[in-house]
Amino acid sequence: MASQDMIWLPLSFERGLNEFEQSTLLVPGDAAALENFEWLPGGGITPRPAWKAAGASPTGAPTAKRGRGLWTNWYEAGVRKIVIATFDAGGGTSFLLHKTNVADPTTFTSYTAIGGAVAVAAAHRDRPVAFAVGNSKLIRTNPGFPSGQIRRYDGTTEDAIATSNIAGRCLAYHLSRFFTGGADTNPTYLRYSEVADETSWTVTENFIPVAQDDGEPIEDLALWQDVLVIGKAHSLWYLAGTGPDSFALRNIDPVHGCAPGRSLVSTPEGVYVVGLDGNVYLWRGAGLERLTEHLAIADAPATGYMSAAVTADRLYVTASHQGATAHCYDLRAKAWRKETSALGATDGPQDLAGFDDRYLISSTVNGSRLLSVRKETGPYSLTGYRDPRPDDGVAGTYLAETGQVFPGDARTNGVLRHCYVRFRQWFGSVSGEGLTVTPVVDGVAVTAAAKVIGKRAAAGVYIERVDFGEEGRSFGIRFSAAPDSSEDDTYAVEEAIAGIEVSQGAR
Repeated sequence: MASQDMIWLPLSFERGLNEFEQSTLLVPGDAAALENFEWLPGGGITPRPAWKAAGASPTGAPTAKRGRGLWTNWYEAGVRKIVIATFDAGGGTSFLLHKTNVADPTTFTSYTAIGGAVAVAAAHRDRPVAFAVGNSKLIRTNPGFPSGQIRRYDGTTEDAIATSNIAGRCLAYHLSRFFTGGADTNPTYLRYSEVADETSWTVTENFIPVAQDDGEPIEDLALWQDVLVIGKAHSLWYLAGTGPDSFALRNIDPVHGCAPGRSLVSTPEGVYVVGLDGNVYLWRGAGLERLTEHLAIADAPATGYMSAAVTADRLYVTASHQGATAHCYDLRAKAWRKETSALGATDGPQDLAGFDDRYLISSTVNGSRLLSVRKETGPYSLTGYRDPRPDDGVAGTYLAETGQVFPGDARTNGVLRHCYVRFRQWFGSVSGEGLTVTPVVDGVAVTAAAKVIGKRAAAGVYIERVDFGEEGRSFGIRFSAAPDSSEDDTYAVEEAIAGIEVSQGAR
């Protein structure tokens, strides 16, 4: 019988996401499973920020309605307000607009209605309201608004702008003008107002046809540097120039475009584009770069839309009517992960908006509550970390998998005997949820051999050894935990080292 050597190999968390293939089939840099975790600077993982209900006890009209649009940058008398458009409950036909009583998403207690209910055509009730601010006005649009008229709010009065048939799917404020596109009438027209006057739209002159021959409506707009980026379902464009005399339309990509909804997100790095096919692209002034090599987030549903927002160097992407799943792209780590939340599970988040670098705001079908992800404060505050505890009444499942190691050659099996895990337990609780450690052998998780560690009485950093006896050619480890509202145990996995027996001469 051949003698055996014990070798010790570090297991790493790969920088990627692939939901469709076993880990043995993945190239270096991909992870087979990564859900509700974030990257640690040293290469480990920690639970993602917890979704938390915004406000102490939100009350007011939106609580029984579905969110259909968010805006987080509206000020009245120097006070920032969160504005939410809602679709009335019970199979109704109208949109309503509300603002929070205070700026802080964690402390507001009520909404105040802005104007009355606005009837929306049936074809556009599943489309979010688009917003823009300029000329000290909050402007909003949806193609289904009465008479196709854009609506405005000045902090006191909410009303319709008289020009009919121009309310589009998107809005932007650029060069002291408002721009819109995707109206039911002439959906390929990019229309713009007169300078510093949101009420003046010269419909016979102030428009630019964007790929008029294909008939596709304009879906979204985004400002980047000094150009206006224009997205259609199967093409991308930008508008350069400073006025009608110098406006010039340029094509970015003749094939790839953006999905319906809030699918263009501008950042200093460039414009992130959520495609109709569920893939995410980046444009930074040259060619279009694809960021989703091994996953499609979700095709835009036939009667729904995509929504995306950036906050704290993370791009969040979700699709309406796709459950409570969102995908997050870490702009610094260049890595994807998947998020789930029990809140909004029926239809999922209806719209997303960033609120500086502290919060991601979401409206959901469950009462249109605003949700926030908070930076961690207090005794556990560390740069780059956030509070990983679940909100009251909300369960969260964390799942991550290391890359696979091959201790021998293709013809030689090894035996995974041990795994040393160094982990941080954020909050002490012996009765809480443990950290489940499952061996992954030849790309398959051996759930029958899973072990549970953690559940320490005090918060701190610990090292535990887990013993297995699994034979195969490649080995990895899967970590998972599912704390609920009464269980504070959450874990950051900082290092995993596998002890594997192999025959002498195998390596």
